[in-house]
Amino acid sequence: NNANVTIIGVGSGLSYGVLGCTHFALEDVAILRCLPNMTIVSPADAIEASLAIRAIYSLSTPVYLRIGKKGEPAVYQKPYPFTLGKGVTLTQGNDIAIFASGSILKNVLEAGTVLKEKHHLSSSIVNLHTIKPLDVKLIVHMSKGKKAIFTVEEHGQIGGLGSAVAEIVSQYDTMPPLTRIGTPDTFIKYVGSQTYLREKLSLSSGGIVKTIRAQL
Repeated sequence: NNANVTIIGVGSGLSYGVLGCTHFALEDVAILRCLPNMTIVSPADAIEASLAIRAIYSLSTPVYLRIGKKGEPAVYQKPYPFTLGKGVTLTQGNDIAIFASGSILKNVLEAGTVLKEKHHLSSSIVNLHTIKPLDVKLIVHMSKGKKAIFTVEEHGQIGGLGSAVAEIVSQYDTMPPLTRIGTPDTFIKYVGSQTYLREKLSLSSGGIVKTIRAQL
């Protein structure tokens, strides 16, 4: 009903991995993204979370803020001009485009470095901190002319950021192929730290590199 309510989801993705699958949050974006009027924000680190909270405060409509637990690695060294619904281009490359959100962005940046230095693949990496509404213009602009595009998220492959981007690129005839990198459509049976689970589910920087190279 478009009420002025802010929901803060703590422990997103695999943050509480040591507590098992009952504490994983891998379907939250999919559930909330289909609700009309909902804004969904998934900051990459503590600095961006602080910026997002200030931006959300000015809204009078429902918002879901998706954050981790604590101690996530820093992506930004200082605040920047944060705008809801506007993605941030972190690196520019000619070969592929990678769209990501949340704390997994640090792994994506590390993967981009490996792809460039070891495999001679240059990546445009875009932080889509606002999953709804998406920055459609930026997604289209960064996708055109690439060999392939990828989405990376610590969320199920169905209904999250990858699905949202797919809904956009499917409207264009000349878009490169899209691969969605996320958790599989099943309840995760592994238990362990977030780092361990990312390794097992190919969401570590190495796993991301392997998936991208396989698709190319």
